[in-house]
Amino acid sequence: MLELSPAATSVRGFTPALRRCNRRLRRADAGARFDAGSRCPTGVPDELGGLRRPLRAVSLHSITRHPPPADGKVLVYGAGSLGSAAIAVLRSLYPDVEVAVVARFPAQVAFAEKLGAHKVFRP
Repeated sequence: MLELSPAATSVRGFTPALRRCNRRLRRADAGARFDAGSRCPTGVPDELGGLRRPLRAVSLHSITRHPPPADGKVLVYGAGSLGSAAIAVLRSLYPDVEVAVVARFPAQVAFAEKLGAHKVFRP
């Protein structure tokens, strides 16, 4: 069963908690296709299981295939589930990169700042 440590509730522990969840999900489904309509493996909270696809299939994949330059600047356009996952991945894998985000709603602005975005712009 997936148990979150107290650090997983903090912003700093957000990304490691998702990485641990992703590893457990991969072992649990053993290569089975994980679609938005499929159920999470037993013991994985819906809050974390729902972030698996945006984190792994889109944000993590695109960032690791096209990494930012050292001490570079990155603009994340959008602060929904994909954008938030991208911010978390960038701050975790490339802590020296400056991350700017375009967020539409006040809640997205606050969450992007909690995840470590250096600048947040409103359209």
